[in-house]
Amino acid sequence: MNQDLIDPWIAQNKEQTIFVQRLVLGLSSEAVHWNPAERAWSIAQCLGHLNQTARAYSQGIDRALAQGVRVHPGSAPFAPGWVGRKVIQYVGPGGTKALKAPGVFRPEPNPATDGVEDFVRWQGWLINRMGAARLLDLNKNKVPSPALPMLRFKLGECFQILVDHTQRHLHQALVVRSHPDFPGPALEGCSA
Repeated sequence: MNQDLIDPWIAQNKEQTIFVQRLVLGLSSEAVHWNPAERAWSIAQCLGHLNQTARAYSQGIDRALAQGVRVHPGSAPFAPGWVGRKVIQYVGPGGTKALKAPGVFRPEPNPATDGVEDFVRWQGWLINRMGAARLLDLNKNKVPSPALPMLRFKLGECFQILVDHTQRHLHQALVVRSHPDFPGPALEGCSA
């Protein structure tokens, strides 16, 4: 029952990992840390934000997996609730409003690394957790929001939030790389 949801999420995470590796291929540290404007994020900050987000959700996801409420033939198919749908829309690639990241998700202003290695590691972690959720009820296992712990997301909502949110910020990183003043080589044939 969950296979139809989880397999596309896993495939998207794998594609996102490959995209990031291609995005930074051949770039200098200066280019990866370059900001197109004073309040805009660099590629490294976009990746740092995604890494911070995965790290912030990690304990809650692991606890939800440990709850282990299994899906059974009478279980309702996964469907985001009203709040979950709104958050998915708000933080996903279709979200048109610029958001200020809550402190728990905020990247370092001057990250020490480009964030790629951590991104690959966190994507692998998330793929592993999604695989572990194949037999679990994506509606009944809950994950607290790291920004507002009294808000609890369904495990399926959490996975969708993370996948869509990553897509949003990888597009943001691509926009940085495509900026006319970007101090690195042009990127050919890559889209987020």
